[in-house]
Amino acid sequence: MSSFDLVIDNATYIVTSDSEDRVLQDCAIGILDNKIVAIARAGTLKGAKTYDATGKLIAPGLINTHTHLAMSLLRGWAEGVNLQGFLERVWASTYTVSPDHLVEIGKLAKQMGASISIHISENLGENEDIARRFGKTPTAMLDESGILESHTLLGHGVHLSDKDIDVLVEAGAAVAHCPGSNLKLGSGIADIKKYQSRNLSVALGTDGCSSSNDLDMWAVMRAAANLYAQSNGPENLRASTIFRMATIEAAKALGLESSIGSIEIGKSADLISIDLNKAHLIPLHDIYAQLVFAAGRGDVNDVWVDGKQVVADGKSTLVDFSQLSKEVDVVVQILRKEFNESR
Repeated sequence: MSSFDLVIDNATYIVTSDSEDRVLQDCAIGILDNKIVAIARAGTLKGAKTYDATGKLIAPGLINTHTHLAMSLLRGWAEGVNLQGFLERVWASTYTVSPDHLVEIGKLAKQMGASISIHISENLGENEDIARRFGKTPTAMLDESGILESHTLLGHGVHLSDKDIDVLVEAGAAVAHCPGSNLKLGSGIADIKKYQSRNLSVALGTDGCSSSNDLDMWAVMRAAANLYAQSNGPENLRASTIFRMATIEAAKALGLESSIGSIEIGKSADLISIDLNKAHLIPLHDIYAQLVFAAGRGDVNDVWVDGKQVVADGKSTLVDFSQLSKEVDVVVQILRKEFNESR
């Protein structure tokens, strides 16, 4: 009789992202009721289904902590502009949220036990606008409104003062670092080393397709690593730190570290498999360097979310992309018509 619903067997490597950053070799993962319930030597577990991970690396699923999914329909809509110009073109407006509204949002979040995600100090123009209108930094404004709490997730956080950092650390908030978007919009470069040295939690995000054009977390990891090396020297860069920012640190930023973000017994089976048998992934001297600087989304062979396989052999098991493309075309024509009529 099978002990597991699924066994991922013969994994060449398992990158756990646990507290010790363990990398296991020639192991198996037993999954039951969507949870990881066993990690053992290859060939020692029996499941109702078996996935042969020979030649593959198993890792936690990457977690995108800041994006705008609806803006995927606006990919390429606002090109060659800075943040303020971008906001005007995509019909978004931070200016409609008054200080009183922020206070009410904070109260409602506490009542519901909900987290809050909001942009903060994305570029200098934002900081200058808030200072001119309210005489304080965006961080101080959010702090006074009661928005800043444990697991408040702050998008971007490119231009934070030392005092801002202290306030955010005291609140237990986290920053979603979006290097690709920040570079494209010319917003600046966040001092991630400084944030982390001051115990400010930092995770990674793509931002939306209208500002970064892509939702590729592999590209984000590489951009974050390259910027970190440029600002702090390559000798201070640890690829494992960058990978953690896309896995367990991202889970912590969302308040979900007890259920996702690492491969550990008791956690949800949110997993990816990476085919190592590719020219650009050999030889394998440093696993984390390979993941951050060489691997890409095209190397992801399979994806499991909560134990359910949603990508098999590089193809979605959930979405008919030919049909989706037709539906997108219809919606985009409507958007263009409405935009032209509103000008």
